[in-house]
Amino acid sequence: MKSSIWKVWAPGKIKIFSWLIHWDRVWCNDQLQRRQWPNPYFCQLCLENLESTHLFWNCSFSRAVWAKVAEWKGCSSLAPPLHDRRCTPSAVREILNESRAENRRGVKTMIMATTWAIWMERNNCTFRTKNVVLKDVIDAIRRMMEHWRLAGAKSIEPPFGDLGVT
Repeated sequence: MKSSIWKVWAPGKIKIFSWLIHWDRVWCNDQLQRRQWPNPYFCQLCLENLESTHLFWNCSFSRAVWAKVAEWKGCSSLAPPLHDRRCTPSAVREILNESRAENRRGVKTMIMATTWAIWMERNNCTFRTKNVVLKDVIDAIRRMMEHWRLAGAKSIEPPFGDLGVT
């Protein structure tokens, strides 16, 4: 876990967010419901299930995001599996086990960037009544990657992440 979160190149707030996902402590609707706080119940991206960490791994919209990101060079291990991913630690472990050794650092960074972009889209839908748009999330991940590259993220330097499967 330590190398999957704290040693990855990403801004501190995204590392903390990843740690919260890992321990199932993100304030999704399931957490709010347990405390009997008002919540919209359903996942704001797919409107199909109770919002939980399902949001990151099993939501139909999130699976489409992961499938799109998996088309980029070095990112094929990010493709959603046919079965549901039950929890974040096992999902991350599964992705890393399927990735090539030379791409692992970049894949860890991409996991953080993708989960963060999904969370931000969820927040835009929840608090700004935005309609969910796949292209917006993919564009946000691309912008984030570019900013992180400029800030020194060597693990996602081209050709990693460029369009096209390898």
